[in-house]
Amino acid sequence: MGQARRRIGELGPINVDKVGPKKWVARTSVRNLAGRWLKVQATADTRLKAEELVRDRAHDRAYSGSIGHIDADTTLLELVDKTLQALRSGQAGQNSRVQTINLYERHVGFLTGEKGDPDIGRLRLGECSVTVIQAWLDSVSRRVPTSARMLKILLTHAFDLALRHGVDLWSMNPARTARLRPPKREEPVVLTQEEIDGLWEHVEAWEAQGKRTDLTGIVATLLATGVRPAEALAIRWEDVNLTTTPAQLTVSGTIVRQDGVLIRQEMAKSEAGYRMLVLPAWYAEMLRERRRDADNELVFPNWNGGILDPHNVGNRFRDARGEEFAHIQMKHFRSTVATLIERAYGVEEAARHLGHASPAVTGRYYIRRPKQAGDHTSALERLEPGSEGSGAGGDDEAA
Repeated sequence: MGQARRRIGELGPINVDKVGPKKWVARTSVRNLAGRWLKVQATADTRLKAEELVRDRAHDRAYSGSIGHIDADTTLLELVDKTLQALRSGQAGQNSRVQTINLYERHVGFLTGEKGDPDIGRLRLGECSVTVIQAWLDSVSRRVPTSARMLKILLTHAFDLALRHGVDLWSMNPARTARLRPPKREEPVVLTQEEIDGLWEHVEAWEAQGKRTDLTGIVATLLATGVRPAEALAIRWEDVNLTTTPAQLTVSGTIVRQDGVLIRQEMAKSEAGYRMLVLPAWYAEMLRERRRDADNELVFPNWNGGILDPHNVGNRFRDARGEEFAHIQMKHFRSTVATLIERAYGVEEAARHLGHASPAVTGRYYIRRPKQAGDHTSALERLEPGSEGSGAGGDDEAA
């Protein structure tokens, strides 16, 4: 009965067995579009790779079929369901990652009114005019602007799919033409040495209570490298070279949640995020201490050797920092590193270090810069001591 209640595309338990030196086999089952359960297996040289490969194969098997007919009487919710299916099978989008599709899936509740918004999902495509879509996205944007932007992307995929299937109700994609209010820009935060030292004491005190998460090691990684928390948790010992001087770290993956399961996702070697960082001596020594007792593939595994959940690590960080440092967020380590590197080496070097393809992204979102006050020198020149300027009081004061 447990299997019968599973959704289309949902995987059964994944079982992984070591069948030889550097050879792991992962097995699972998945429900396809016909409602049948298919057995899937994959082999790789590590446990993590085998799990990732079997998930990919299972999703390919589950969604290898047609998405069906679309016309003016199709409801918007039906179109979105077909779009999610098409995204998984590669018939829509550009190789969307599973965690991105999961994010879209979590936003479907907005269309059905579950989040308190108008139940636009029941409308038929013939009723989904540009004005209707714009008004609905506006209403969502007033409450949750980040979700509105995600819904616009999802609906853009959906209406593109309808247009490709011959639905000619619109001269252009109704979602693509929608205009949303720009997001409020947060000023990048740069931590002071006092804040770093005080926070470090709090984290050490938290660990001293018998906590099993290596939070000091994780915080040190964020400070020494500027990587994202999920990238830090994906670091393997094979990514670290402690024999060179200075030591080196290859950033080659990140931790993501796909269909409710945590995996280590490899970065494409062509991506800017795939990069080699040179490590400061104090951090390299910290890694050497941990390497002596390490018996796991990951540098920061959970208590039973698996993947640490970035969400749980965030909760533990908030618990450890205490009220005194409640204003510090984990993302502030990244902006601190970016700003220090930019000040010493320039914005292009900061972008390379953070793994950004464009220095413009680094400068806008990660580097703290002083606000431009403008050029007022024509007025200030009059205040030079001993000059013939009229001073602050001008001619009236002289009279």
